[in-house]
Amino acid sequence: MSALLFLVVAATIEVRGASSQTISTIDIQVRNTEPQAAVILETAKYNAAKMFRAAGVEVRWVASFDKTPATGLRIVVDVLQHAPSGLRFEGALATAYPFHGGRIEIFFDRLFALGAPPLPSLLAHVLVHETTHVLQGFDRHSETGIMKAVWTAADYRAMKWRPLPFTPDDVEFIHGGIARLAKKQQSTAPTTSAVEP
Repeated sequence: MSALLFLVVAATIEVRGASSQTISTIDIQVRNTEPQAAVILETAKYNAAKMFRAAGVEVRWVASFDKTPATGLRIVVDVLQHAPSGLRFEGALATAYPFHGGRIEIFFDRLFALGAPPLPSLLAHVLVHETTHVLQGFDRHSETGIMKAVWTAADYRAMKWRPLPFTPDDVEFIHGGIARLAKKQQSTAPTTSAVEP
């Protein structure tokens, strides 16, 4: 039986306090169908939230979107027990589809096969990397850090001690992608008109 975790992610823009600074927020719903992964997932979620916070993005973990305002972006992350055959990148730990509804697939068997760094840290890095592709809205990589196309042995060793960082371009593209989403949401939102007596 294939183990499957669903993470549904939505992004919103919020303005906090009296400041004119806009803070990007990602709302993430986790639907876990594999109880054995619960502890690993909780630690990975905590680490992923810290990594996004370093980029100026606040992550809110929600139990359900029933009580969360609807947004235009929803990302579904399937954490699969086994990688499917015929992948575009044979050794990939995960794949994101930022151009096709924001779907992500993470392959647990490949995470386990690496053996290091600790699985919760690796899962957090993979989750952040693939979610960043969807938030940015395009498929790009950096020469260093979390958005590097292929992590090296040195990168995996570094993950044991601290998260791989975002580059300034990564952060700019994340916020630019979320801003484009917010603008798109505003332009497609239904309008109402009031008639004064």
